[in-house]
Amino acid sequence: MHSTGLMTFALRGGTLTLRVRVRQPFAGDGAHARQTVHGVVVAGRGRYAGAHGSIAGGGTLVDTRAGVRAARLAYTIRLTR
Repeated sequence: MHSTGLMTFALRGGTLTLRVRVRQPFAGDGAHARQTVHGVVVAGRGRYAGAHGSIAGGGTLVDTRAGVRAARLAYTIRLTR
């Protein structure tokens, strides 16, 4: 699966919104997946107002009809001013 969209993080002191590209190939069982995410900051509020930067990360998850479970995802947000 390949998708694009927005991710918003509620952080201490404000929020960050990032435009992301998500790549999530599934294993043969159709449930287990490995996710990678890359993107850029498009907006910030509070102490993050005017922030610029990027996000990268991902991990593994199990996505079934009942919902996502066993998610082991980690993202790194790098901010520049």
